[in-house]
Amino acid sequence: MATCLPNMLRRHVLRRYPMSLGIEWPCVCFHRPSTQNYGSRPGGSNRTDGRTGRYHEGGKSVSTYESFVEGMREVAHRTVVVQGMDKDQVCRHLQQYGMIESAVQFHRARKSFFMVEYKERTSVADLMMDTGFSFGEFPVKSRVMILNQHSIKKRPAHKEDISSHEHMLSSLKECQSISDQMDSLHRCKRLTQREKRLRFFIASAIEEALSGILPHCQIKPFGSCVNGFGWTDCDLDFTCDIFPPDTQLGRTDMKFISTKQHYARLSEDQRNRRLLESLSQTLKSYVPLCSDFQNILKARVPIVRFRHELAGVRCDLSYHDNITHKLSELMFVYGCYNPDVYPLMSVVKQWARDKLITRPMPGRYATNFILLAMVVYYLQTQELLPTVGAMQTMADTSSEFLNGRGSFYFVRDLDILPKPSNTRSLEELLYGFFSFYTKFNFRRRRISLVTGTDFDKTTDSAMQVENPLDITLNVSRSMAPTEVINLQSEMLNALRTLDTHSNVDSSEDWGIMCLFSKEDSTQSSTVHTSSLFDSIQKQTHDFPRTDTDMLSSASFLR
Repeated sequence: MATCLPNMLRRHVLRRYPMSLGIEWPCVCFHRPSTQNYGSRPGGSNRTDGRTGRYHEGGKSVSTYESFVEGMREVAHRTVVVQGMDKDQVCRHLQQYGMIESAVQFHRARKSFFMVEYKERTSVADLMMDTGFSFGEFPVKSRVMILNQHSIKKRPAHKEDISSHEHMLSSLKECQSISDQMDSLHRCKRLTQREKRLRFFIASAIEEALSGILPHCQIKPFGSCVNGFGWTDCDLDFTCDIFPPDTQLGRTDMKFISTKQHYARLSEDQRNRRLLESLSQTLKSYVPLCSDFQNILKARVPIVRFRHELAGVRCDLSYHDNITHKLSELMFVYGCYNPDVYPLMSVVKQWARDKLITRPMPGRYATNFILLAMVVYYLQTQELLPTVGAMQTMADTSSEFLNGRGSFYFVRDLDILPKPSNTRSLEELLYGFFSFYTKFNFRRRRISLVTGTDFDKTTDSAMQVENPLDITLNVSRSMAPTEVINLQSEMLNALRTLDTHSNVDSSEDWGIMCLFSKEDSTQSSTVHTSSLFDSIQKQTHDFPRTDTDMLSSASFLR
């Protein structure tokens, strides 16, 4: 913060801007950062064990999911984003501050950016110390910078991206089988490594901005951007945890004075809502590139929704909850255990989006997480994925975590799980999925991922899908009876369509292409999303939601 300012100037700044909230202010310093040219090394680095996909902490093997998340968070803290046109010019300037691991170019709003990863965090600190401010703008430090602003020219519209709807359809037409089409769809739609890094960078930049007044603040992404099921247009969901480790709570006689002791008299829900409201105002006022803020605080799980201009994605910030991250880890483990779940889910997701089975806003419709649970359950019945109960029996106590009502655990070491023996093609799995659920009795039976079997329903909701980490919760409680009927009807239509158009034909649409719309449904959905928001926000506390609000009103997959 402003600790490097002379005392008088620091007092003046803090009087004028009392809610500095962790923003780094311009400092009067009498030393210069090291500008030694360490050179650069092309390409990134693999920081996990290449053979096992894990790293070791305290002599114990940490799960692949944790290795991935913590590795991406560490990379994000060593990363800066620079707006500029010439890659050589940008790299030459940044090399003065340390060794560069990788530099990736991307475009946003007809502007060129470079996402540059340093080898050491100290290089980022030196660069920020030597970076100036623009005249007339609020003096806030950020790891999003601009180089030679006057020499930057607007670029023509960027060429069509590989994930565009038209390119996807043309690539599907060139495939040789429906199974190849399913693989091709997944490759076109999945998040690239650059897009994953950019999302983690955004989370780390927000964490850094809040760390001055909340030194233990952690902003952790969850859901589709970390569990492997995310698409290029998926939202960024993350949680905020502000509390220090238990080892720092009450460990000495000396403690920090809290001037907000009235917070202790509030309930946990009230504190969370008050915290999110404060964070929303802070991000809106001080953090660059965050806009279009919408506070949805009356929902069962309150969130702050905003748009980040650097990635062009919608962000949903909620308070930290163990279940959100553990559900992400569970789906991550399933994807690593049997990769067939990825292309199967991609087809189901695209089909549901084009048939308006899922919608961009929460309500009485199915969500992508409900569909993912259905895909996982179907594969469990085919013995292609282990049940959560089986994963519990094989887990040790090191995998234990709290789920709000008590302790819970599941195996996190993939080597312990028996290998799947799948002899069926993706095409057969797709046919089997649609056929299985057209015959499923949603009126009387509930789906359990814990046992991999169905039981009599215990609620009067139209569909009952147990939350695998808390079976008292129904993740599909919000679905209307008409939507369940429509879901099964569309599945029956999908089976008929596949039967009719299963033959390869390069001149006409065939296979899974016939399940999708010729127009990109995401474009039309974004048009009515904003127009619907005001009316939905007023009713957020009235309409039925899932017990987890689909984890902060944002489904795991968008």
